[in-house]
Amino acid sequence: MNANFRNYIHAVVSWMFLVTGGLRAETSDAFGFVRLVNVVSMSEGVIHLTLDEKDLAPNGYKTGHISRGVRLEAGVHGITARHPRIASGTTQLDIKAGQTLNVIVFTERVPSTKLGEPPAWRFRFLKMKQESVEVGNRLSFVSVSDQNEVKFQIQRGDSKAESFALERFSVSRLDLGEADGGIQVFDKRKLLIAVSPEAPSHSVVVIFDDAEGNLSAIVFDDSEFSIAG
Repeated sequence: MNANFRNYIHAVVSWMFLVTGGLRAETSDAFGFVRLVNVVSMSEGVIHLTLDEKDLAPNGYKTGHISRGVRLEAGVHGITARHPRIASGTTQLDIKAGQTLNVIVFTERVPSTKLGEPPAWRFRFLKMKQESVEVGNRLSFVSVSDQNEVKFQIQRGDSKAESFALERFSVSRLDLGEADGGIQVFDKRKLLIAVSPEAPSHSVVVIFDDAEGNLSAIVFDDSEFSIAG
């Protein structure tokens, strides 16, 4: 093997190393994900979310929409929520490489400062880190209701319902083990949501106020997003 051929092989190998190394960085080391959960309950209209000034859904998001993983470069990004009847709201997202961040978008009532004027609304964003479960099932509850504390009941299968109280913005975790059977969540006698987890899984129940001010709930699977490769 002459010197020129050896140099050629060395150059090709070096190029392949740089290319594959760059791809590896792009697929695992440089990106994270955000999951958007919309529980904004207005009597009419949809909300629009822009991420770094890019509209994520031109047709808007309805109440209860849970997005797929939105891939973002690691670092700080800005997200803005808009609705015709609410002043726009913005927050910063600190995206970590290889991690998934859950962002719950909701509104809260702002008391009127003038007598006789109806209350206004403003956007809020609650951020939750994704949590994985290796064995069994876990059910987490978080409330973004205007109430300082919400009370509800949980029934596992045919067992007797248990009462729970949850403070606003706090997270309560319930480890279910590997037992089969669904979970039902009630507000008094009203069924808020039914959950049928499949182990191993981590499900998050978000409790919020509907457009009439009554408690409502949605659930999402808190699985981790990743880039194949």
